[in-house]
Amino acid sequence: MGNPGLGDLLFSFPLFSNIRKNFTDAEIYFIGNLRNYTKPLVLRSKNIDDIIYYEEYKIQRIPNDLFYFFKNYKKEKFDLIFDLQRHFLITTLTKFSGVRIFQSFSMKQIFSTFKADDSLRRKEHNALHHLRLLEPLNIKPELIYEINLFEIDFKRPKIFLKEKNIEKFVAIVASSGYELKNWSEKNYVQIIDFLFKSFGYKSVLIGTSQDKEVLERISNATKNAISMPFDFGIEETAALLKLSALTVGNDSGPLHLASFQDIPVVGLYGSTNPNLCGPLGKNSIILRTTANCAPCSLYSCPYNKKCINLISVDDVKEAVSKILKP
Repeated sequence: MGNPGLGDLLFSFPLFSNIRKNFTDAEIYFIGNLRNYTKPLVLRSKNIDDIIYYEEYKIQRIPNDLFYFFKNYKKEKFDLIFDLQRHFLITTLTKFSGVRIFQSFSMKQIFSTFKADDSLRRKEHNALHHLRLLEPLNIKPELIYEINLFEIDFKRPKIFLKEKNIEKFVAIVASSGYELKNWSEKNYVQIIDFLFKSFGYKSVLIGTSQDKEVLERISNATKNAISMPFDFGIEETAALLKLSALTVGNDSGPLHLASFQDIPVVGLYGSTNPNLCGPLGKNSIILRTTANCAPCSLYSCPYNKKCINLISVDDVKEAVSKILKP
């Protein structure tokens, strides 16, 4: 993989789970770049033995690095590689590295050892589409979504909740990488107050220092919410989500992090398509905008609108009530 964000990284995990299940004695490597904050999830995975790093953009520019990348590939003598990118240079280098079996959707599969069904690209969930690469190998893939945490990962989240005197809570993911995906802050405040008045649940706002301004505006508008510590690692954020009764939020990495742990999720979708990148957990409820132009998958709206705000507060209240009802 290239340099995946949290959601895209998690969507590759079912493939790793299936590889481990069907090749129990194999050494399994993650090949690609990882953003620093996501590395702990890969290092904790029981389905990944090691990581081989490469800097994708550097490879394209510097011949020496390209040669080093190719030489390392050949040295490993891989039996089987699944290429989840659609990148001409990386695909070509990988194919001619001496790998015995090469499975990839890239370049219309001209280098793939066995052709896989690519007809449902952009029609089915990205995680499910990755699994299509297994089918020509006579493997019937299963949708296995899981992440692995250690007991130490729960230490600071439990201390945080104890210090704030929070026994039961709902996780709120009110900020994502793109403003267009964010539901109204005022709407979140209404939901937070509803959760406390109707069910007695406090809300913990999930995010990093990059989300600080959004989360502070929400927490300042209600006495029923508090922001998580911004210095938590991704493994501690995952542990905090695991301790929640429910996660409500925009299409974002933390929403999928909760879903991968089978935490009940209410996902709010506007410009992005939940058919491709929705939460995978069995206990998920997806609410979609009614805008005719959605989903567009754009990062900014040419009509200067926020279609996600067409999802009503009442719709979200109904969804959380279904999950939290006594």
